[in-house]
Amino acid sequence: MRAICIKAHDKLITNADRDRIVTLFRRDSQSAYGVLPLTDSVCTYAGDLCYSHRLRSYDAVQLASVLVLRRETLLKRASPPIFVTADRDLITFATTEGLMIQYLRRDTIHI
Repeated sequence: MRAICIKAHDKLITNADRDRIVTLFRRDSQSAYGVLPLTDSVCTYAGDLCYSHRLRSYDAVQLASVLVLRRETLLKRASPPIFVTADRDLITFATTEGLMIQYLRRDTIHI
């Protein structure tokens, strides 16, 4: 969603397009993705990650959430999650934490 908002801030798309895309993303997220609850332990983990990495708050929550998910999938012997982002810094932090990653170049995100 950040990439979409940046495109709107940079006037590469209209605010109406941004709002339409965000609405579609939120609707699709409810039906197509499993959503993890934001628990006290995820928030604590996110704060702890800030000791090791120069993370923005929301990025710390995203990273902590996927790390909790990875731990749960390993316990269930399921496939580990793949962390997807267009943020180069976040890719570095996720890689450092041992996550499988997929980088989306911002210039390849088409509206």
